[in-house]
Amino acid sequence: FVRMPLISAFYGICFMAAAIGIVLLVQWQGTHLVVMPSLIVYMLIGPFLALGLYDASWERERGHKASLFHSMKAIGRNSTSQ
Repeated sequence: FVRMPLISAFYGICFMAAAIGIVLLVQWQGTHLVVMPSLIVYMLIGPFLALGLYDASWERERGHKASLFHSMKAIGRNSTSQ
């Protein structure tokens, strides 16, 4: 977090916003039937958000300046097209 505060804060806020959104969705629906699918979606969001952090760390390790835009593109980028 100290070396890349913008990138770390962005992904932390995204993860927090997803949690708040899911809680609001469950309250809005008013039924317990959406709890399990919501938890599954939340668990699937985590690895995608972590991918951006991994990419930023990898760029920094290679000696490049990590950027938020580059780390966001990592989610859609295929590992064979580097």
